Amino acid sequence: MGYSSEAIKSRLLQKITQLITGPYLKQSSEHCRIGNCTPVNFDNNLDLGGIRISGRRKIKVSSVLYIKYLTLFLAEWLYIWLVWLKSLVCFKSIKNAVILYGVPAAELESANRRRLADFLHAGPIRIFNNVESIFIQSAGENIKANNNNIFYFKYPLFDLFAKSNSPKLDRMLFPIRHIETFFSFILLSLRSPLTVLLYRDFSEHSVAQFLNRSNALKGIVITNSNWAQQFLWMNKLIGRKYKLHMALYSQNNSPILYKDDNTCDVYHPILRHLNVDHVYTWDCEYKDTLLRMGIHSDTTAIGPILWYKDSSIVSKRIRRGLTFCIFDVIPQSRKNLEARGVLSSYYSVENVSLFINDIISATKEVEKYLQCDVHIIMKQKRRPSDQHSKSYALILKSLESNDSFSVLSPDTSLYELADQSDLSISFPFTSSAHVFSFKGKGSIFYDPTMEILGYDGLKDNMYFVSGYQELTATLKVLSEKLQ
Repeated sequence: MGYSSEAIKSRLLQKITQLITGPYLKQSSEHCRIGNCTPVNFDNNLDLGGIRISGRRKIKVSSVLYIKYLTLFLAEWLYIWLVWLKSLVCFKSIKNAVILYGVPAAELESANRRRLADFLHAGPIRIFNNVESIFIQSAGENIKANNNNIFYFKYPLFDLFAKSNSPKLDRMLFPIRHIETFFSFILLSLRSPLTVLLYRDFSEHSVAQFLNRSNALKGIVITNSNWAQQFLWMNKLIGRKYKLHMALYSQNNSPILYKDDNTCDVYHPILRHLNVDHVYTWDCEYKDTLLRMGIHSDTTAIGPILWYKDSSIVSKRIRRGLTFCIFDVIPQSRKNLEARGVLSSYYSVENVSLFINDIISATKEVEKYLQCDVHIIMKQKRRPSDQHSKSYALILKSLESNDSFSVLSPDTSLYELADQSDLSISFPFTSSAHVFSFKGKGSIFYDPTMEILGYDGLKDNMYFVSGYQELTATLKVLSEKLQ
């Protein structure tokens, strides 16, 4: 099907890394709980979720996993036949489109679709600005909405295939190519069983090839949600006319490093397998971070990517006095951490509670020092779910009874928050602080534990603060300048 063996090997490495990292961490953490705190050794025979690695570093898939993925390939391959039959009677009007994968689910809610549409039509990611149609992957079922030629589909590639205005002959010849794909993949998986892991790469190949031939697909944009998955047809299709872009909606991928530990600057292993043509970043400095991760794609700095634009109108301040905006990180539940093989997390309930309580106490000292009122507003990144700690939710509920402390909806615009606030205080090293920095507001990364290292890449109006005393002193200095 035109893919080189090197392209298939590279994609296999990415897929294997995606599949084995969780089981490997879980096995290592279980060893640690019984007193053996050395990582699981790859020189032993390992079974990592059905991927078996022998002591000689030979990798195989279990029979169960092989049958599972072969069945999934057949199911999707047959489903594409239904899409093709639907396309024969479907009204076809789409001549060119961009597919967008990985937009956070909150931005696809009905209340936020208008601002998402405005961002795509007139925002800094130019590929969206002048294209005829944008097909966005939705998390669940298809969303019956259309915001100026923006469509939301569970399987956007297939829906574009059904709706694309392409030559009739190409569509009638599609079954031949789709059948060729079937036999090519079956033969490949028999010759090299490990390639069965790439069932979606090959089941969707004929559709991507069709859209490429008809010039219906002008580009693909993925996000941080797709670090681990760039299908072969996205970047290695023979004669490909479109490019694969990645838009980073956060910049907090740097590992937490501790002062009194031997931890080193190691990134998640999946990141070194990223394979895209172009990356959109928030600032030029982040290119150095990408290089440290092992990512060498072309980059363009376009400012914060929040999926909504900054209003040109600065809203009138609601409150008198000073307003501090804080950004926490919701602690994960113990069950969720254990399922991911995480022994402990810096963002624990204890540390996050200490973070908030220190800020409240330091704020009271600022009020006494400056003889002014200070209001604290908190914006959480996302709504709490079953994966998060329930005890932390109770802590926040008790804090909301205080008139000087408010918890805002996760949908609140960060740009509006920056306009309404005087400075922000964030957990290291959340992306929200960078938004305040872009707006010219002071941003503090606060470590309540005094255990972690800061980093040198801070902008002029960004600060790394360690411990309560340093937080209080910094807030007094910054607040005095603001009065």
